[in-house]
Amino acid sequence: MQLARNEEYVQSRKRMTRRISIAGFVLLIIVFASWFLFPSNQDLTLFLPPIFFAVFVVTNLSKQLQFEWGPGFQADERIAQALRHLNNRYWFGAYIPLNKVIVNNVLVGPEGVQVFATRNHPGQISCKGEKWRRKAGIISRIFGPIPPLGNPTRDVTEGVDTVRRYLDAAGCSDVPVAGAVVFLAPNVVLDLDNCEVTALTLAQLEGWAARRRNAPNEVLSDDTRRSVQQILSAPIPETSPVAPARKK
Repeated sequence: MQLARNEEYVQSRKRMTRRISIAGFVLLIIVFASWFLFPSNQDLTLFLPPIFFAVFVVTNLSKQLQFEWGPGFQADERIAQALRHLNNRYWFGAYIPLNKVIVNNVLVGPEGVQVFATRNHPGQISCKGEKWRRKAGIISRIFGPIPPLGNPTRDVTEGVDTVRRYLDAAGCSDVPVAGAVVFLAPNVVLDLDNCEVTALTLAQLEGWAARRRNAPNEVLSDDTRRSVQQILSAPIPETSPVAPARKK
């Protein structure tokens, strides 16, 4: 499998993660230092509520970024590892800038184009229709180290729509584009009830890739597949590393 990653975007997100984490720590120190050093200063107490609110916002943003970009959490690396069985007729692109929108994980192969939205959340996760829920106590959801689950259906739908519009504009309107949500935590348990999008564990994605190693579902011709790959890889900065193709 061929790999390409927008390294500029990855490094910018890592820098943002570090800066937000430092900012949250500094704000927290300011709040506690002011509280203990000037406990009777009425003028100061007027400013503490907005500072507390800023700490809450920055802390939650830092938690989200650490959960996505901390060591061992990067989705593209874990997806690429699960897809390692695929041969060089497949191309995996990470963090592709398409029409000012970053599409995180895209796989091009004989079956067409597959867009992956990812989640690192562990534990029991249910989806009924378009409603997602992670089983956790209210205190854990607000103050725990794991951020809210968000809306995976919206994320994967927006990714698919972005890729489809980009290919349509490039003259590849007949290329099938599908999407799936991949849960990366090894101990995740999915409870799906008429879920509106495809949802997989990382192990299930790896099993899919292993089955496709020698018997892909031929939908695109090799010429069309290569054209789609070139179209989607063009926006990735030239400084991004590209892994050599995996031979059959």
